[in-house]
Amino acid sequence: MQQLERTATPSPGLQIAVVHLGLGDVDATLNWLQKACAERSTGVHWPKVEPIWDPLRNDPRFTAVLREMRLGD
Repeated sequence: MQQLERTATPSPGLQIAVVHLGLGDVDATLNWLQKACAERSTGVHWPKVEPIWDPLRNDPRFTAVLREMRLGD
């Protein structure tokens, strides 16, 4: 995972965020989601509607990222 995070081009930021979400690492998830947003990664709009992201919906950092992507309420 660390090697992928360092060497992948183009950055698979959203996919790495999903892996960290599955591992329960909320901080890393949000860091990678932020990177995906900044890089305009493919599929970056899915956190707004995909149920896998439900555990983060009440986290203010998650809603801030959605707002930054102009996907917030």
